[in-house]
Order: sequence, then structure tokens, then C-alpha cells
Amino acid sequence: MAYPQDLEGKYIDYKLDPGGAVPGLVGTIKDDATTGARVAVYRSRIAGLPRPDQFENTNMPWNFTFLKYFPGVVTTTGLRTAILTGPMSGCYLFTYTKDGQQKLAHVGTGDTPGCHETVTVKKAWRALLASITGEPMGVSPLDYFTPAEFRAAMFPGGRLPQIVGSFETRPYAMLLAPVPPAMAPPGLSLLKVAKIKPMTLKPWTTIQSSPKFREVGAVR
Repeated sequence: MAYPQDLEGKYIDYKLDPGGAVPGLVGTIKDDATTGARVAVYRSRIAGLPRPDQFENTNMPWNFTFLKYFPGVVTTTGLRTAILTGPMSGCYLFTYTKDGQQKLAHVGTGDTPGCHETVTVKKAWRALLASITGEPMGVSPLDYFTPAEFRAAMFPGGRLPQIVGSFETRPYAMLLAPVPPAMAPPGLSLLKVAKIKPMTLKPWTTIQSSPKFREVGAVR
């Protein structure tokens, strides 16, 4: 099975770290802000809304490194393994080369345009550019899903779906829908991979003139 593209329509047993404010880190670059993960992948034996007794383990776990999100912080990691990012609603992800190593950065803007975290993290990102070899390539996973897709992915009575980025053989945007506890087997925290789409990276010279980086305000 080829992950992550073959995950669409399946379920992963994983609690997605939502990220949170760490005042002492705002405006900094946090290298290797990661945790390793080996998660079970499930399928449902029925169409439509799942039932707790209809899930089966595929016995083909998904292994990845989770890149954390902190508002106001540029978190980075090497692109040596499959990467899953923290939740996004407008942040940019950038691939770049530093000291001969391919890396990924999550530019963690804040919740509102012009807020301290948003303004400060963009300054931190521009400072990081001085030590980068060549031109970074970036993308915002939020751009790949419509409001209609977002609404369709949500389970009745469930929490809001979340958008993440996945970097493996190529970059993907993933829409993950939390499964309500009443629909999941006891003890599992299931996320349905509702949709997954390949992403196209754009050069920094193009992104830097976009409203999100040209103007003060940017949304996460």
C-alpha cells in the first residue's frame, strides 16, 4: 500500500496535536520540533456512517514524523522521513536547503490578521532566508479544499475537520475528519482521511508578493 495517497477513505488512530501558544518561543525558529508516530490504519466494512463493530485493522501501519505547530514560531525538520504537519488554516509550508540538508518549515502564523504572532513569525521566516541555499518552495494546504468539501467531510455531531500537510514522495494536502466516539470502537481516536490532494509548490519569489506576505495581516 502506498501511503499517504492510499489513505483516502480510511481511518487513522491518532490524536492530532493542535499546537498551542508558547510565549517564550514566539519569534524564534524551532528546529526539530517533532515527534515520531506509528499509527494503525483502519477501514470500515460498511458504506456511509461507520459503526463501532464494523471497523477492521488493515495491519499496515503508517509511519511518519509529526512537525508541530506553534503560533508565532517557525518550526522545522529534515525531510529524511515522511512528514505530517500540525493543523493549518492558512499557514505556509516551505521546503528549502540549509547546510546541504533538505528541510521543511511550518511558518506558524496566528489566529488573526496583524496579530503579534503573525507579524513576528513572518519576520523570523525572513531572517531564516539569509541562511538558506537556493530558493525555497512553498504552499498553503488550505488552498486545496473548498468550504463545501470541508462541510461534507464533517460527521454529524462530530468536531470540525482539520487540514494538514503531508510530505513523502511528494507534497499532499489532507482533510482529516474526527470520528465521534459513538461511531468508533472503544479506546480509539479515529480520524477519517476524507480527502487527499497532491500539492504544487511555488517559488518564494512568487509567494513573497502575495497578500499573506506582502501585507501585515495573514491568517493561519
